[in-house]
Amino acid sequence: MFKKILAASLIGFTTLTSFTPAKQKIRLVIDASHGNDKTGTVSKDDQWESMLALQFAQALEKVAKNHGMEVVMERVSDGAYKTMGDRAPMPIPSEDRKTYFISFHVNNSEKDKNLRGAELKYDATNHFAEESAILAKNIKKNMAPFADPKVDNKENLMVLHNNTVPAVAVIPGYMSNTEEMKRMKDPTFQTKLANAIVTSIEE
Repeated sequence: MFKKILAASLIGFTTLTSFTPAKQKIRLVIDASHGNDKTGTVSKDDQWESMLALQFAQALEKVAKNHGMEVVMERVSDGAYKTMGDRAPMPIPSEDRKTYFISFHVNNSEKDKNLRGAELKYDATNHFAEESAILAKNIKKNMAPFADPKVDNKENLMVLHNNTVPAVAVIPGYMSNTEEMKRMKDPTFQTKLANAIVTSIEE
């Protein structure tokens, strides 16, 4: 009788666990654009795009790690720099890991200081265009309450075009717009954006 009960229990356990798939791990590659002498655009108060992009990248790194993601930073200081080709990662083959790529950039306008607004970019021609589009759509939805971005899939950024994983460029605003620049430098805003991105990846 005991053997029958044990066997029944094991069958029930096997049946239960077979319908409970392991949670897929997430690997997030974070790219802070420019770096070293490649400063990118510069604001009127001498703030560099490379430094601001790094702040956004570091905020995302912190939130992603708190959510248990494996994080790879393309650079961790303003003195570091990689070429565009080196910044597009080769995925690590793994059945239990999904890799995503987020690249931070900042806009600037010499002619119109009133231009404003966040943007999300992905490449509609690479092998992961569909997944990149879904990720961009999710990020737009989760950013909408505080910085509703427009989405562009025609921008030919090499770091997106040559990528080997779903990839989105996040552009939080314009350095040339005083109000947006003040907001982008705010650590609270940087963390809010990071939370929106992580939530979008997990959806």
